[in-house]
Amino acid sequence: MKNFNEKLSKQLLTYFKNQSKDFENLLKKLVSFQTFSKETKKINLFLDYLEDLFSTYHPRIERFHTDNGDILKLSHFSQNKDFLVLLSHVDTVKVSDYFVPIKIRGEKFYGNGCYDMKSAVLLFYFALKAIEKFSLPINKEI
Repeated sequence: MKNFNEKLSKQLLTYFKNQSKDFENLLKKLVSFQTFSKETKKINLFLDYLEDLFSTYHPRIERFHTDNGDILKLSHFSQNKDFLVLLSHVDTVKVSDYFVPIKIRGEKFYGNGCYDMKSAVLLFYFALKAIEKFSLPINKEI
């Protein structure tokens, strides 16, 4: 079993390294959505995009309407009572009345919401991609 885990760990590491350009491009896309706190229509449009993005993995989708923008719940995999919660938010703080341009300098990425929290949404997405690609056994609902 140890050799299997070491081999899988190396495969996953290689896989994620090979996904870095796709991750960067998709992060640019997510950050280009202006989802300022309390701008409900823009937040909900972004959630529409996320629903479409994650639909590849056939999640159960639930949306809860609030005055500050919807809450999107995507449930994946097991029907087990045990579960794992991956939690994020997509609203951002408005720092300017103008669009803040996305910048990449070396290995640093700058843009409204790129670290808090749109990159977390992408980590969830790429984790789901890896789970499917490598047929990883999941014994909890995510």
